[in-house]
Amino acid sequence: MATDQALPLDVDDPRGLRDAVSDVWQDASLLFRQHAALASKEASERTSGLGADVAGLVGGIVLLHAAMFALATAAGFALHAAGLSPWLASLIVAIVLGAGGVGVASWARSRLVERATRPSETLVALGETHEWLSTLLRGDRS
Repeated sequence: MATDQALPLDVDDPRGLRDAVSDVWQDASLLFRQHAALASKEASERTSGLGADVAGLVGGIVLLHAAMFALATAAGFALHAAGLSPWLASLIVAIVLGAGGVGVASWARSRLVERATRPSETLVALGETHEWLSTLLRGDRS
């Protein structure tokens, strides 16, 4: 693997320049292949439990849906028995259930977003490689 410092080149020696360009090309090619492998591994690790979370979410939604039908019916009957007209009782139940649904959906969305699939380690490594190549190609000696 290449060092962090630029190597002195004899610009008049075409073989030296060809070798240096070849070395830089090979090192950069190897680094980008390694970054691609890292991105693949990182994405795989981050999404490995995603299927189970989604399956749990769907199962919970199905059960909550059934429970909400029963609860909505009972609440509507209770409000009607308390003296409200049937349409008003249904409207109140729908508003309350809608607010609850928004809360549950927001919570589930935030859980899914926590599993960000952006390969952050790979992006950092690519940035470092870019800096290294830029330094090497500019010939900066630091």
